[in-house]
Amino acid sequence: MSTLTDEATFGPCSPWITGDDVAASCTQAATAVGTDTAQLDQYAAAASEALWAMSGGQFDGVCEETVRPCKIDCGCWDGWGSDSWPWSGSVGWNWGWNGTSGRWSFGWQQGNNLVCGCSPLSRVHLFGFPVVSIVEVLIDGVALDELYPDGSPQWRLDDRMYLTRMQDPASPDVQARWPSCQNLALPATEEGTWQVTYQRGQAPPEIGLLAAKQLACQMFNSMVGGPCVLPQGATKVTRQGVTLDRTLFLMWAWTKAKGWATGLPMVDAFLQATNPAGLRRAPAVWSPDVQQAPLRIRD
Repeated sequence: MSTLTDEATFGPCSPWITGDDVAASCTQAATAVGTDTAQLDQYAAAASEALWAMSGGQFDGVCEETVRPCKIDCGCWDGWGSDSWPWSGSVGWNWGWNGTSGRWSFGWQQGNNLVCGCSPLSRVHLFGFPVVSIVEVLIDGVALDELYPDGSPQWRLDDRMYLTRMQDPASPDVQARWPSCQNLALPATEEGTWQVTYQRGQAPPEIGLLAAKQLACQMFNSMVGGPCVLPQGATKVTRQGVTLDRTLFLMWAWTKAKGWATGLPMVDAFLQATNPAGLRRAPAVWSPDVQQAPLRIRD
């Protein structure tokens, strides 16, 4: 049983390696299970989860996410006139007359991306850096074609986190924008809604896969009495399956003076390269000026 299948739990999207990988790299395990390598899937999952955590949660693997973007409304008041005053495109608090809605708009603008106000968004910030690819965009329950009829793209992925709406060459006078609001009480198949499904995350490097195989083999050996360098009690069997006591492992494996020193060459090389300081998570920068990611949908 894998400890990584529930998205609400701790760990990457899916195990870095499989039971087949463990059997191919661990003679003791291969001999014990024969052709039934599915028995080793729990060791593959536990090793993947442990190394994901020890490397600061940097390598989630490629995960599929679905979000329902909806702009924060800062409130508007009715204005007058018939012409539209375009947004300036600068960063900061901006205002302008929206001739389409017949109202003044006021809000914080990040370039051409109005984060808070009464105008539609031309781009949205997608949760989970880096975004790898866009799977599907639904507007009013209908899948949006990736290309306009002339072959021009309908959207663009910027900085691996922003989904930007592109202009339709056939309608140069109409600014293409994403919907600004939606009814979140309705399913995404209904009118008045929109939804983005995409893939995000970063796969572990090759040395991380080798480290996971080496650690999984050690965990198997510790359970069957084979040769093992892991501290006693580090590998446990729970109702969720095989797990590695991360607190015990960390106290044994890392010191401020030596860094990572497990005695497992691939594990030490991987962790020393990706998380030499033994941080619990990768460093991040937060700013109130950066748009927050939209609501994620969970099954």
